[in-house]
Amino acid sequence: MTRVLLLKLNGWRQTFDERVEAIAANTDGVVLVRPRPPQQSGGLSTLDNVRTYDIWPTRGRFVRPNWLKPLVFPVHVLGAILLMFVLYLRGELPPVVHALDYALGGMAGAVVSRVCGVSLVVSVRGLKDSKFERSDKLTARVSHRILQSMTEFVFSSADHIVTKSAYQVSFVENTCDVDATFTTVPTGVDFELFDPGVVRPSFPDEVGQQLDESDDIVLYLSTLIPKKGPDQVLRLLEAAAKELPDDVTFVFIGEFRDDAFEETFKGLGEAVSDRVVIHSEAVPFESVPGVLAQADATVLLSESKTEGVPRILQESCAMGTPIIAADVAGIADAFRDLPGCYLVDREDAMAFGDAVTRATSNPPAMPREVFAERFDMYGNYAKYTTIYDELSISRDR
Repeated sequence: MTRVLLLKLNGWRQTFDERVEAIAANTDGVVLVRPRPPQQSGGLSTLDNVRTYDIWPTRGRFVRPNWLKPLVFPVHVLGAILLMFVLYLRGELPPVVHALDYALGGMAGAVVSRVCGVSLVVSVRGLKDSKFERSDKLTARVSHRILQSMTEFVFSSADHIVTKSAYQVSFVENTCDVDATFTTVPTGVDFELFDPGVVRPSFPDEVGQQLDESDDIVLYLSTLIPKKGPDQVLRLLEAAAKELPDDVTFVFIGEFRDDAFEETFKGLGEAVSDRVVIHSEAVPFESVPGVLAQADATVLLSESKTEGVPRILQESCAMGTPIIAADVAGIADAFRDLPGCYLVDREDAMAFGDAVTRATSNPPAMPREVFAERFDMYGNYAKYTTIYDELSISRDR
């Protein structure tokens, strides 16, 4: 019997509901521990083999203002630890704890693993960059040291580490003293949900009103933050604008996290305002397939080693929408050999312009079965069951 406790303490987006469903489809029982989401979708409550524990206080994707983080984060970690201890004393703690976030969830999972003798699996999505380490501010350097110590403790406690890209394995091995085994597999996409044959194309009304039917749309659909490169898209667009077809329009949909970056980004957008539409609000997850279906291509110019395998690019491929992405570690490993995937140097305006023209003017066929072989969520998460079973058996010996 395969049983696992899933632990995620750094916020709960609706996309994680479907991930739990995919894991539950291949296991006999799932215990889910998370902070209480601000909105309950109700989808997980219909699954007989999933039991959910929501920890106080409620939090969304982000904790704001920043000064609340030192208060909220420890409460969630301690709450999760106490809950798992109670489950252990009741004989209800599964033999494997899987921390879906390696910092907060990983910390709680590592403590319980060491005390209660259960196996610990840790997932690595993106890895925290070294911006704290590079900063001259004392608070930033302290934050970096705390994060580094937590990471070392978690990874050294793990029995198995799941990464999304090969460079993350090297990072963990070079950064921490680990004795864990590794599995590298993308998160994946629900191909039934992201199916161009059944999805109705649709943009938010505020976006659609600013577009012409003849426009070829290059879509940026993600959080508007520096490491994902939306500002670099605008710089390359300005440099390559004269070489692009007249009907190409760039649409940016996502929320800002930083006022200074928002000001910088919108300033860059003014130079190419005739080709740019900015909608600074996130769209709900259920609307993402329709938004992707409306686009002619998607773009993401992330900085190197800041992503695993970006989900938005996987979703685009499932929808048959070509991608224009940075040729950097993480992205390149997953998409380099796939049709309709144009990888470019983040600084090369000529290559960027050529990729945009090819993706929008003469896109290649993108057979869904090619992408499903690599990015099908249910197939990828089925590999987790093997990990859980092997760890459960090794603990019983």
